[in-house]
Amino acid sequence: MHLGQALDRVPRLLPLQTAAMLKSGEEIGDVRKVLPACRHRLTDGLSQTRGAMNYLILIALALTPVAPAIFQVLARFVFPRFLQLLQDMEIPPPAFTDYIVHQADFLAAIMSAGAAMIYVAGIVYIGGPRLAGWLQSGVLPICDWLALRLPWRRKQMQRDFASMLGVLLDADVPEERAVALAAAATANTIFKTRATRALTDLRAGRKLPEAMRRLDDDGEFHWRLTNASRSTSGFRAALNGWIEALDAKAFQQQQAAAQVITTALVLVNGTLVGSLVVGTFQALIAIVNTGVMW
Repeated sequence: MHLGQALDRVPRLLPLQTAAMLKSGEEIGDVRKVLPACRHRLTDGLSQTRGAMNYLILIALALTPVAPAIFQVLARFVFPRFLQLLQDMEIPPPAFTDYIVHQADFLAAIMSAGAAMIYVAGIVYIGGPRLAGWLQSGVLPICDWLALRLPWRRKQMQRDFASMLGVLLDADVPEERAVALAAAATANTIFKTRATRALTDLRAGRKLPEAMRRLDDDGEFHWRLTNASRSTSGFRAALNGWIEALDAKAFQQQQAAAQVITTALVLVNGTLVGSLVVGTFQALIAIVNTGVMW
C-alpha cells in the first residue's frame, strides 16, 4: 500500500494540509523533500495554543456563564427595590442608577454576546478539523471563507503554498502540476479556486510569476518568484527568506489578535460590572444621606 493510500484510509491521522504535502512528496518520488514544509505546518499548533491560553484565562476569570444571569437578576429585582425604596422615602433616584435599570436588557445582551463569542471560539478550537469538516459545505465553504479572511491564516496558506511550489519546481514537476499540488497543500477551497484561475493563465501562455498574481494580494510573491527563477540555488532556497517572514508575521498577527480580543472583552466586562457597582452605591448613598438628615 502506498503512503497516499494509507493516509486516505486514516484521514484524521494528520491535518489535511500535512497529508496533502506528504502525497505531493510521494508523487515526486522523495518524501524527504517535503518534510521541512510539513514541519513548518505543524509548528502552527504552538501559536494556536498560546492564543487559546488567553481565551482560557478570560473564560475562567471574567466571562463565567452565570455573569449575564447575575446582571439580569440585579437589574430586574435588586435595583427596582432600591428605586421603590427611594420613592417611598421621597428621594429622587440617582440618574445613573435609573439609567442602569432601564438599560438592563441592552447591557446584559452585550455581556451575553461577549461570553457567547468566546464560548463559540472555544468549541471550534476544541472541535478542531473534525468540527470544521462537519461545518464545511461544497456549496458554501464557510470555514474556508473565514480562514482566508483572517490575516494570519492567509499568510499560513501563502507560506504552505510557496514552500510546496518551490519544492515541486526544484523537482522538475511541470508548472501546472506544481501549482495544482501546492494549492492542494493549503486544503482551502477558496484558495484552490484562485489557483485554478492561475492555472488558466498558465495555459493561456502567461509566465508563472505573472500567473501567481492571482494568489498574491501585495505583489511580493510575484517579485520573489521572479527573482527565484533567476537564482542558481533553486526555487525553495530563493523563497526561504519570504517563507520564514510569512511564518513570523502569521505568528505575530495571531498573538496580537488574541491579546486585542481578550483585552477588549475584559474592558467591556469590567465596565459593565463597574456600572452595576456604581449604580448600587449611588442608590445606597442617597438612602444613607437621607437617613442622616432625618
